Amino acid sequence: MSVNIMNRSILTVNDDCLLHVYSFLDNDDVINMEKVCTRFEYIANRFYKTYKIVDLKSNYEWDEEIFEHLAPKVGSHAHTHTLIAEARVTSFHVRGRVIKPLLCHFTNLAHLHLEGVKKLTEYFEIMKIIFVKLRTAVLVNCGLEGDISDWIKDATQLKVLKLGRNQQLNGNFLLYLQNLKEFNIKDCDNIKACNFPQFCERNQTLESLNIHDWENLTQECVDAIAKYLKDLEKLMISVLESNCFMNFDALADLPKLNHLRLNGIEMIKIDSFIELLAQHDQLEYLDIFLDSLFALCTLIKFKKLKVLYLIDCLFSHLDAILQVLQCKDTLEEVYLSNSFVTDRGVIFLIENCPNLKKINLRGCFRITDTLMMELSHLTNRTQPLKIYVQYTEIDRSVASDLNLNDNPMLDIEWYTDSENEELMEDETDVTLSNSDGDEMN
Repeated sequence: MSVNIMNRSILTVNDDCLLHVYSFLDNDDVINMEKVCTRFEYIANRFYKTYKIVDLKSNYEWDEEIFEHLAPKVGSHAHTHTLIAEARVTSFHVRGRVIKPLLCHFTNLAHLHLEGVKKLTEYFEIMKIIFVKLRTAVLVNCGLEGDISDWIKDATQLKVLKLGRNQQLNGNFLLYLQNLKEFNIKDCDNIKACNFPQFCERNQTLESLNIHDWENLTQECVDAIAKYLKDLEKLMISVLESNCFMNFDALADLPKLNHLRLNGIEMIKIDSFIELLAQHDQLEYLDIFLDSLFALCTLIKFKKLKVLYLIDCLFSHLDAILQVLQCKDTLEEVYLSNSFVTDRGVIFLIENCPNLKKINLRGCFRITDTLMMELSHLTNRTQPLKIYVQYTEIDRSVASDLNLNDNPMLDIEWYTDSENEELMEDETDVTLSNSDGDEMN
């Protein structure tokens, strides 16, 4: 029986099947498919409506020419179908020179992430329109200058605002923010403290606050955080020369605080603060600069810590403290860069912390080949463990001779500077959600 060749043509495939085929194509291939015939163009336009997140940071297909072609199609769809969360652009990550078509066409975004896009304030009027419907705005190192209050005034849906490293931004906009969940003004030195207490009063729903490297922090600001932000779970703050004499004790009474980064220089009143934190014992993440032996010893009282930073901890007693920690069953990550920890202390952690996933020993000059010898006998772990050993006294050839990398439960990293990545993560990381509250990937 002869077979009709036309019955085997791709034109006989129904639209839904073709739409599925398009999902395997690169963006430039989809654009080429548009040119084949009117039906393929129709399928391409349907395909563009499936975009939820347009990510220029990780998707190298989005070069400038392709983006200029697709922005009107994807952007206009987002404008038209704003109530259909499954079929609209709800987030945009961008690095590069496509800012103009982004702002021209994507005026109905729920989530906007711009990083390193300079002179953003030149698009002042368009940004006013974009902010009206934003729920998440991450504008890191975008050269923001002066007052952005006009962007904020009508942004009634805004829940997450991250403005780190915009050093020329002034703080008038603080007076217009309300009911935020996350706020970040890391390294925004031009924002004065005078409006901050009122900001805290208007944003008592705040769950995450990053004022790390903010030089204008005052005692009044600290007291406002303690007084109003009772829902705060995550706090990042710096101890600088301008505030090292301040009293942070009231922050220990925040009822939901479980993630604290309080580092920088020596804090004069560290002992009482760390003691109060230990009494409450609700922290799961602690990054704090300890220049007091009493404060270091107080660490043993914490029972719920999952992540512990003891960077630049120059106490010879550090090994002994690590051995009597009460959070051994919960501890997952330990950062000991440039500290006085020795092989013995690290081996104890590995043998007694069953959930340990990561140890950073970068710059620990007391870490030697002895650690590698001990790790060669490590056969009973059920949890994979990554250890960073850059700038230690370990000879890489020793680890190689011991075939440590053949152990599936062990990953020795030599050159990865993960510490800086960890310290920067809050600046840009956000959970993107649709209008129904479901996480979108």
